[in-house]
Amino acid sequence: MLLLKGASVPFFISATIELNKYYMNYPIRTDLESLNLKERNPGPITNEKLDPRYLSPYNVKSLAELVEFGNFRGDFLADIKNRHGVPLDSLNWQYPYIREEEAPNFDKDPWQYTINQYGFRDVWRNKAKRPNIGFYGCSNTYGEGVESSKLWTTLLSKHYNMCKYNFGIGGASALRIARTFVATQQVLNLNYAVILLPSLHRVDCAEISSDGAIELQLLPWKNPQFNKSQEKKWTDIYATYDNSMFIMNLIYAVSIITESAKANKVRIVFASWDMETLYTLDKINAPNLYPNEGLKTEDLARDGGHPGPESSKLFAEKLSYWMEQNYLL
Repeated sequence: MLLLKGASVPFFISATIELNKYYMNYPIRTDLESLNLKERNPGPITNEKLDPRYLSPYNVKSLAELVEFGNFRGDFLADIKNRHGVPLDSLNWQYPYIREEEAPNFDKDPWQYTINQYGFRDVWRNKAKRPNIGFYGCSNTYGEGVESSKLWTTLLSKHYNMCKYNFGIGGASALRIARTFVATQQVLNLNYAVILLPSLHRVDCAEISSDGAIELQLLPWKNPQFNKSQEKKWTDIYATYDNSMFIMNLIYAVSIITESAKANKVRIVFASWDMETLYTLDKINAPNLYPNEGLKTEDLARDGGHPGPESSKLFAEKLSYWMEQNYLL
């Protein structure tokens, strides 16, 4: 033990006492603490209504928080439930259709969509002895206009006797699909996942609404329902982006999904219904890439625009055969 000449207590004890006195009189905060206490200004990113916490998948701590990543949330959820007479506090609920294009065909094909309490399609039925498989994508994974029992996600999971989790989100871009994939990994233990990617020209961004920060999905064609602010954002982005930026976004999305899958030991398969995206996925060497057009349109769904039940059936059959031939299952 070190003693200074003439000292009555060890040096390190004396030094500790002096340091404690200093910190008591002058509390030290980290830079992050100062920023969060508004003692320092990080810049315009601090817009309270555009809080990044609600957009980050790493903040998901429970299944209930997954609702922030689907389409059925906030004002939109309340509007759909009110329109179809569904109690606002109902957990698993049904609706006949959202898109008016389905209305003319509803009477001859009168099934309804089931939405679970987490904002995604179908009730999740987890069974201990069965492996879990997740499906990620846009409306072609969600199954717009196709009855759940006839959808490729259901057919594939039944074929392998797996528990199905459908995370399809209408209009989703590759980056939104990637964020959703990471979010689900925080709270679910998946064994397998199929990611059916859309056109690489879709853009994922956020806007301010009464719900706070929500995703705004931008497609290559202008949405006639956009307000002036949304229309300006669409115009600005598509005037700025070129193909290299769309390709980079796809690379980011594939990288995010792949690394998250590795960390959580999830076996993944990539596919796309868009030929340009499929070509690009091959060039960037996306792992386990299904080499054919995913969900090729052989018939039409109830909305008259999306691939129908026969298209789903053929895709499930071809994809399962390819997966088995490549030892992915």
